[in-house]
Amino acid sequence: MLHLVRHGETLSYDDDAGLTELGLRQAEHRGRALSSLVRDGARIGVVYAPTERARSTAGQVSHALLTAATESGKRVEMAAGYPDEGFGNVSLWVDGKAMEPTQTRRLHLALVETGAPEPGWVTEASRFWAAHAATGDAMTFWLTTPLLWHEPPGAVVYRILQAARRHAEAAVRPDHLLVATHSGCMRALVTWAAGVDLGEPENAEDVTLQVDGDLGSVEFRQNHWQVRFPTEPPPPWFQPVRTPAGQPPS
Repeated sequence: MLHLVRHGETLSYDDDAGLTELGLRQAEHRGRALSSLVRDGARIGVVYAPTERARSTAGQVSHALLTAATESGKRVEMAAGYPDEGFGNVSLWVDGKAMEPTQTRRLHLALVETGAPEPGWVTEASRFWAAHAATGDAMTFWLTTPLLWHEPPGAVVYRILQAARRHAEAAVRPDHLLVATHSGCMRALVTWAAGVDLGEPENAEDVTLQVDGDLGSVEFRQNHWQVRFPTEPPPPWFQPVRTPAGQPPS
């Protein structure tokens, strides 16, 4: 069982920043809530999108879950967390490289300030951040607007499903996998499963994903959908722009 958790409130989206005090408390609350789903003797894996806000969330959630489980008399085996790009944020194609939006923000602003003709990715990024500034919801813009330099929603869902199967089919796999990730990924996954956009996950809110061969299920806000994982080679428009595999620390 995979628990996809949106990162807690971040200090800033203008850089790859960590969590606010509220964000840390949000992640702690989620960890304690998830501890009720864990049986005695459970093995817990931890991965996170390669951003600081996701890394910090993973650490806080896993620590809180372990603490709450111990307080209730459960013995839990908690693995060390590591980054997994299969669960990374929506990526932006910048000069031939896939990059996370906040990690391009400074370059984006610097290029806008020059007044020179903009590369296509800069124009799209300006529109993405304008939607964020106007409504706080850049992901609606991303989900509903054809974009050439942003990873499309379907491709994001495809790589999440592939990453989930990779973990579920590993020779040594945990009973639960905590995945600290981002709202766009979670929202695209739920929209695909439900056939309708149910809106933005809150900070530290979770989506449950279960894998059973080529079948599975997605659960969000007490809604539950059966899904089928793709097994055939992907069409060319779903070829990943990032390497999805992550490796645990040695």
